[in-house]
Amino acid sequence: MGRLSLHTDKKLLACGMALARKKGLSGFSVRELCAKSKVNLGMFHYYFKTKERFDQEVLRAIYNQMIQDITIEISPRLSARKNTEHILKSVHVFVCKNQVLLSALAADILGGDKHTLQFIVQHFTEHVSLLLQQLRRARLTAQAAAMPIGSLAVTLVLPVALPQLFSGTLERLGRNLLPPAAQKAIASVLAEENTDKRISLLLQAAFEEEV
Repeated sequence: MGRLSLHTDKKLLACGMALARKKGLSGFSVRELCAKSKVNLGMFHYYFKTKERFDQEVLRAIYNQMIQDITIEISPRLSARKNTEHILKSVHVFVCKNQVLLSALAADILGGDKHTLQFIVQHFTEHVSLLLQQLRRARLTAQAAAMPIGSLAVTLVLPVALPQLFSGTLERLGRNLLPPAAQKAIASVLAEENTDKRISLLLQAAFEEEV
């Protein structure tokens, strides 16, 4: 059975990840996936059985890439502040790469898709645990220390993730829905240098200065 694979499952997953990032999970069919990846439809069903199961494997693979990026960067030898900076930047890159997909998932959840919500809660939380670990070992400012640690984590992550999620929504629905002045303002918010400044301000508000 080892020769049967020829990495066909990995080929399908790689193609599925690319399609999901461009269209969202519901934006492509199994037939389109197989046509794009040049894989027989029967092989898809052999490896993944259903589109729902395949979608979950795509989400796991995409999310695991971010966790790998985080774990490569953080280290117990670095300060909690520096590790938190690495985590926030990895979250930013992750949301940038997957903004259309994540926007579509958010829309599904807000629309009442309980299965998607349950899957996200169960499988998309490791980065939160890594962030909480750093915050627990950190020297926090008085204002940050007065907040529940979970609230502090959310306060740090949302300003990094939400602009890109909004951009993903515009990508799905059409950027021409906004007037040119609004599009220019959003482009400024999303600019890399402004994202770095936003992360720097968040770190200054949360952490005492390192000595």
